Amino acid sequence: MYTEVVDRRMKPVGKVVDVFGNVAAPYAAVLCKAECRVAAGEKLFITR
Repeated sequence: MYTEVVDRRMKPVGKVVDVFGNVAAPYAAVLCKAECRVAAGEKLFITR
């Protein structure tokens, strides 16, 4: 939770605020920073 989310170009998108759905294939709700310019279906990644 509250982990930083980036796109494939390593540009910050926002933070994970909720995880929901099936345990085998969960979804994450991401709170965007400013404007979100992410296309539907684009993969996002978390940083550590």
